[in-house]
Amino acid sequence: VGHSEGAVLSTWASFCFASFLHGFAASGFGLKLHGSAVEQAFCDSLPEQGYSCKAGQDDGVLVPGGYGMCEGCEYTPVRPWKLAQNIAGDEMKICLISGDRDYFRPSMMAMAQVLQSENLAYDFVSYQGMHEMPNNFGSLVGSCLMTPLLQPSERHNWRTQ
Repeated sequence: VGHSEGAVLSTWASFCFASFLHGFAASGFGLKLHGSAVEQAFCDSLPEQGYSCKAGQDDGVLVPGGYGMCEGCEYTPVRPWKLAQNIAGDEMKICLISGDRDYFRPSMMAMAQVLQSENLAYDFVSYQGMHEMPNNFGSLVGSCLMTPLLQPSERHNWRTQ
């Protein structure tokens, strides 16, 4: 579980060490897309104002220090892939949690897009707020991680809290 920079670490650790975990929750940061990872459909999904997304170049999400902008960087912190089984031998439970006005929300949308393209189940929980953990963050994480894994027809669940 992590928020903002903590989400970067939890995302990396979860995809690299899936067999040691049941699932993970990330809030406040998802994926930074760069280079060939940036598709026109993703750019078209962003709000018109505030993002300079260019397909094949950059997603327009500005991260301090130029994080994810290196030559050869495409998916930062890590490209999600069909996970190995989790510690219980099941599919990994993935929870994406984002404020509706978070300036890094497009990075959460990028994560959702890549998870969907990999046919990985996830829940996307949206709360009213900016780039900050909501007061009920623990209960959002708990309720999301404790929800049974979705059936294939319901794999990409978006809900508002």
